[in-house]
Amino acid sequence: MARRRPVTATAAGFGSSAVFRQVAAAATLAAASAIAAAPAEAQARVGGQVLYKNEVVNGTAGYGARVDFDIGFLVEELVVGGTYERLSPECDRECAYWEGGGQVGFHSGIAYLGLGLFFSRFEKTDEAGRATFEDDWDFALIGGARFPIKGFLTPFLELRSELGEGVLNSQTVSLGILLGPYGRGGDPRNSARTTR
Repeated sequence: MARRRPVTATAAGFGSSAVFRQVAAAATLAAASAIAAAPAEAQARVGGQVLYKNEVVNGTAGYGARVDFDIGFLVEELVVGGTYERLSPECDRECAYWEGGGQVGFHSGIAYLGLGLFFSRFEKTDEAGRATFEDDWDFALIGGARFPIKGFLTPFLELRSELGEGVLNSQTVSLGILLGPYGRGGDPRNSARTTR
C-alpha cells in the first residue's frame, strides 16, 4: 500500500514556514544574547494567554504562550516580545490554525502601544488524507495594558488589529498573565538608564 504524502496549496507553503522558523531561531538567539549581556535593568517575563480572533462576523477562540523583554538599557520604555497561538476554527479535526510572531512597543505607565509582524498557517485535510496549507504574513497595530502585582505577576489585556486589509480588518483580543520580575516597580519615571 502506497503511503500518502501531503501536498501544499501553494508552492510557497513550506518555504514560508521554513523562513519563519529560521527568523524565529535567529530572533531567539539574538534576544538571549542581548539579555545575557544586559545590565540588571533588563527584565524577562514568560506566560500564557487566552484569545479571541474576530473576523468581521465569525470569530475563533484560542490559547497561546508569550515572552516579553524589557530592554530599557537600549531605548527607555522599550519592550519586545514573541507569541505563539493555537486557534480553534469550526472544522473539527480536519483543520488546524496557528500563528506566531514578534512585536515591539513603548510603555507609558501601565499602557503600551506598538507594532507586530505575524506568520499564520491554516492547514486542512481532505477525505483522501491530503493536506493543503494557506500561509499568511500580517502586520498589526497593538495596544494594551500590563498590571504588575508585587513585582512578579503581570496580568495583561491586549488588542491587536491587522493592518492593510481594508476597513474591516481582523482583530485579536488577548487576556493573560506573565511571570517574571518587573524591575521598574510600575513607576514610569524610573529610567533604566539613570545612574548616580
